[in-house]
Amino acid sequence: MLDQVRHASLMCPSPETYAKCALKSIGYEWNVSPYWVHDAMMYLFIRLPFAVQGMICNSMHHAIRKKGFAKLAKAKQEN
Repeated sequence: MLDQVRHASLMCPSPETYAKCALKSIGYEWNVSPYWVHDAMMYLFIRLPFAVQGMICNSMHHAIRKKGFAKLAKAKQEN
């Protein structure tokens, strides 16, 4: 089951807001981040040294993986 966005925020727009931004950006560039906050983050991120980019991505994906394993463990305990 996919997580749902419970509360929209500056970093995490509502599905409706993101969809509107995405539709407006069709046809402009091949690599696009339609929501303005994400675009600003991408602009700053690609200007960092490659090693720093790697550390940030690794940290982010490690946190996602850790959360996923915690959900699996909780689901096993419930069954």
